[in-house]
Amino acid sequence: MFAAPPDLDEVGNWRPSGGHQGSGYWLPSGWQRTVPTEHVLDGAPFPPWDRAAWRPGYALAAVMGHGLDAVDIDPRNGGDASLASLNGCLPRTIGWQATPSGGRHLLVTALEVGSRDAVLPGLDLKGGRPDGTGRGFVWIAPTVKVSKATGEIGAYRWGEVPNFARREGDTSGSALADRVRALLAPSGPSKGDGTPSGPGSGSVPYSTSQAEAFIGRALDSVSSANTGERNLRVNAASCTIYHFVPAFLTAEQAVGRIEAALPPGYDDPEWRKVVTGLRPPRDGWKAYLDESALPPGQALVEGAASNSSAGQPNGGPVVIPEAVHTSLDQEYLTFTQLVDLPTPDPMIDGILTRHAVAILRGRDASFKTFVALDWALCVATGREWLGRAVEPGRVLYVAGEGAYGLRERGTAWQQAWRTTIGSDFVVRKSAVNLYRGGAPLEHLLQLVEAYGFSLVVVDTLRRASGGADGNSSDMGTVVDNIDRIRRATAGGSVLVVAHTDKGDNDTRGYSGIEDDSDIVWHAKRGESLDLVLSNTKMKDGPESYDIPLMMKQCGGSLVVEGTSPLALTDLSGFAFKVHAALYEYEHIGVTGSMLAEAIGHNKGSVHRALNRLVGDGYVTKNGHLYKPSGRPWTDGPGVPGVAS
Repeated sequence: MFAAPPDLDEVGNWRPSGGHQGSGYWLPSGWQRTVPTEHVLDGAPFPPWDRAAWRPGYALAAVMGHGLDAVDIDPRNGGDASLASLNGCLPRTIGWQATPSGGRHLLVTALEVGSRDAVLPGLDLKGGRPDGTGRGFVWIAPTVKVSKATGEIGAYRWGEVPNFARREGDTSGSALADRVRALLAPSGPSKGDGTPSGPGSGSVPYSTSQAEAFIGRALDSVSSANTGERNLRVNAASCTIYHFVPAFLTAEQAVGRIEAALPPGYDDPEWRKVVTGLRPPRDGWKAYLDESALPPGQALVEGAASNSSAGQPNGGPVVIPEAVHTSLDQEYLTFTQLVDLPTPDPMIDGILTRHAVAILRGRDASFKTFVALDWALCVATGREWLGRAVEPGRVLYVAGEGAYGLRERGTAWQQAWRTTIGSDFVVRKSAVNLYRGGAPLEHLLQLVEAYGFSLVVVDTLRRASGGADGNSSDMGTVVDNIDRIRRATAGGSVLVVAHTDKGDNDTRGYSGIEDDSDIVWHAKRGESLDLVLSNTKMKDGPESYDIPLMMKQCGGSLVVEGTSPLALTDLSGFAFKVHAALYEYEHIGVTGSMLAEAIGHNKGSVHRALNRLVGDGYVTKNGHLYKPSGRPWTDGPGVPGVAS
């Protein structure tokens, strides 16, 4: 289990529709790796959680696959009918809870098939595989959320508290596990009467010759691959062939055919996990229909001649299974659905959003790398950035200009802010060539996806695009691979550090990258240790504002700090709000704790903001009392109406 902090606004009020996917809460980094404690599943009424991480107002969530799965039933979308259609396949329930939206979570013994959304209309499975992949979670009581049915805030409630003793020797889930596998497998070849033989009866199935045409093209691409592109082609082929197991091939036959196409000595084991179902192919069902996942130059759905040779007369289209249709249909939106899309969640308030490609550009020695590192460390540690809220997450910093300089800068950062940099900050000590690709890029993509990185920093664009001809189609390949990295993150973003041209106006090498990005920041150094960050592009948000910064000496390096909290008022700088609140007590002063209570915010954050305001001369302190500078002190208590 894990505790999830609430999404709060600038004054500490809960935003029920904010946070992760509008849940009102933020998921902690690495929640997929949450494992039971030694007391979990020992027959207690309900397993304990990390109480040190939980506090009032937080949500509780249970990670599935550790002995338990959850069947998530949403009656608003046909969940009750889907449950009835299982025809006795539902295993014994260990317990169940009601959701705020009128649904139910049925806890069952783990099926070991992973998490699958939309197994049937209104019916999801939250689970996990034995190797730790495919983890899902469910919110559990006493978490409160906004009901999707009524719009009111409601709580999860246990209808039957879990009884873990029922798991002992329970094999009642095998039928449902088989049913789930069958529902998600591609349809088999046609029967003599032309009806599908597989369970996906809503689709016209592949013929054996059509399936063999797909498999053959995938294997041909592997056998003809050059050394540098072999990993890409093997992984793409395994994604393609996965969808014909077990309808046309057993997993063992699929592995054997790919092995026969490989050169001697090739021993990367990852593709075997895809073919045998231990690791889902990238993008799930869309993997083999997504031509970007195939080797360059290999089109999946070809013209009439190719279709005819695959056994489809008159050049008709290759038939797409129903499960794939459902997945692809989600790529199309009506205008109403478009309006209902959630706004991009902030990663650093007013600076970076999730699901974005951001550029931080500047001349040599403009302190841009210091700023990029500062942002990265704030995300990795959850520390506010100059009074701005930060959503914590895992960070990968690709240090194309070398990792040794980052060691001194990171040490100085820890010393200056008295914050420990933990394991959620990871450095790659050399660049990855985003133009030529190959094994290093594929390994990076797998690492980003497997470890759930929220932010990937590419420092610098020049180092990452080695060999590409600037301002040409070569750089288009680099930009495409940057977006591949973004898609591999856990709903996160990529920050690219780049040099500017001689005029300090555009990104050097390929100015078009700014057209394809969502956010652009420009770092311009002053005469000494000062600089100005200028926002020139902020998709779906305000732009064209400046943030003045100073570099402060610390240890053997420099750290970034604001020249004034009042310089950050362009959006919702927290220090500015604290300063404004002080005017309620401008004549008598107020303690930091009382001010925090008055504005409904964390005491530690308020005290840090007050200390910065005092240091910059905007607030004066007398004993334990604070007030705006330039206001005379008068005798009296810390808060109006409270006796001294």
